[in-house]
Amino acid sequence: PICVYDSWRDEKGHLDNHPREYAGVPENELPYRGKIPEDTDPDKLLLGVGEHTHRELEISYVVSGMNIYQINDKMYQAHPGDMCIKNPFDRHKGFFYNRGYPYFSYIIIFNPTDFAPMLPSKEAKLLQKICSGKVRFRTMSRCSERLEPLFERMFESYKTDNAPRLLSGVYELIAELLENCVDDSPGETNPDFEFVKRISDLIDERFGESLTTASVSDELSYNKSYFCRRFRGSFGMSFSEYLNRCRIQKATQMRPENGLRLSDIAAKCGFDDYAYFARVFSKYCGMSPGSYYRAYGK
Repeated sequence: PICVYDSWRDEKGHLDNHPREYAGVPENELPYRGKIPEDTDPDKLLLGVGEHTHRELEISYVVSGMNIYQINDKMYQAHPGDMCIKNPFDRHKGFFYNRGYPYFSYIIIFNPTDFAPMLPSKEAKLLQKICSGKVRFRTMSRCSERLEPLFERMFESYKTDNAPRLLSGVYELIAELLENCVDDSPGETNPDFEFVKRISDLIDERFGESLTTASVSDELSYNKSYFCRRFRGSFGMSFSEYLNRCRIQKATQMRPENGLRLSDIAAKCGFDDYAYFARVFSKYCGMSPGSYYRAYGK
């Protein structure tokens, strides 16, 4: 339920090397996730990550370069030492200027409700309010120097599957957010907040059922064409793609043990056809279900 990554990728979504080791490498030779754009105009704003939304909290900590985020139609610039917080169900996308320096940031994504039960009552209730949109974390914060080592430790812990160390880092980060980043005068929320939360909650609770665009739009009393347009505008993808992403995320949290076979996991996640499940799993995880569980299923 936790994802920690940086702007550099390896087979698990990360690189063992850090950007500081690439200080003298030309821009067009840097190992970015996507291809370096052909347009080299340094003043042209280039789209890095398309607009989307999700129920998880997403935190970006900028180490080098400058990132630009659009969150609920408002633009923010993030410089080294800045932390940008995308609250649950915020609509957001990212940009950058092609100015020749490495862009490096730690990104941490997790669902706060997974951690609330382990917190004291007061903090747990505040975290639940964050998830329901009643309270927000401040979008931009200038971090103290001690936070960069925390983000780096969480990244290394995630990369090496050191779960206890990673969890301790998440709780330390949550404590920092609750103490210093709660917004006393909440800014603009996603105008589609109720829509995306309603749909996201439905899929989260019933991902194993036979859900279709037609059945869900009918259940929620939406015209199918209107529902599809609004869904893509809010989530940045089609309903079926979002559903598959959620199902595969749930599948990665299950373990093939105690007689539970891979086909059983597929069925529990709403896939009647195991071959289709395997194709979708490989698309999002970069490896087959069998390879994934052998590597990370311990």
